[in-house]
Amino acid sequence: MAYLQVSPQDEQTYEWFRQIFRDLANFLTLATGEPAYPRRVYGLGNDVEMRPGVVKKEVVEIFQAARRPGSPKELKFFDIVLPLPIIQAEIAGILDSWFQNAQRLRSVYDIFFGTLFNTEMYLEAHFLSLCQAMRAFIA
Repeated sequence: MAYLQVSPQDEQTYEWFRQIFRDLANFLTLATGEPAYPRRVYGLGNDVEMRPGVVKKEVVEIFQAARRPGSPKELKFFDIVLPLPIIQAEIAGILDSWFQNAQRLRSVYDIFFGTLFNTEMYLEAHFLSLCQAMRAFIA
């Protein structure tokens, strides 16, 4: 399990955050080789006075994922496709590139990650979907 914080410089819409979380989940899925998705998403709300002179932002739960079937696989270092210690020095550039290309490659991401997340797909359909994603990437 990982904890990530997304803090945009300007105020953003719910749809913007939803797409960022989707793209992050896709990146983590590619990096780990296992489907990744947000379990919970929290946002900061209004200022709340905790006691006289102490004001904090209220924490609002925006999203809580339904449980996925089966228990999550415990990942070992050698199972991970892109281990953090290996890419750590370049992680900022990798993520910048990932998000910059996300809009242009949206259809490729959708086919590829839709296939990885769908564990109930027949083997032949799984193979054909991955071929379609590869073809869309090349085109």
